[in-house]
Amino acid sequence: MTNLTKLSVGNAYYVKLGRGGKWAESSIAEGKIRIGWIELTIEDINAWREDVIREKIRLWREKEGAPESESAVTRDLSALKKLVHSDLSLDKV
Repeated sequence: MTNLTKLSVGNAYYVKLGRGGKWAESSIAEGKIRIGWIELTIEDINAWREDVIREKIRLWREKEGAPESESAVTRDLSALKKLVHSDLSLDKV
């Protein structure tokens, strides 16, 4: 019989793990979330420098040929903010 850890989940988030799941195997094996915006620094994310992050996301979308409208940038920023500011620790179970 397998021992399962009981988790109490308040919120669940979908993380794509790359186009076509290209980062899925390594992300799961290493316990890391790869967000895909290599232009973003961990320092900007941890300090939540929203204006800097917003501009880097806009520039990334421009470089990738993705829609760079303010609503598209805001959607990406909001998704990152939910993930960054969520409580992902298991020590409260």
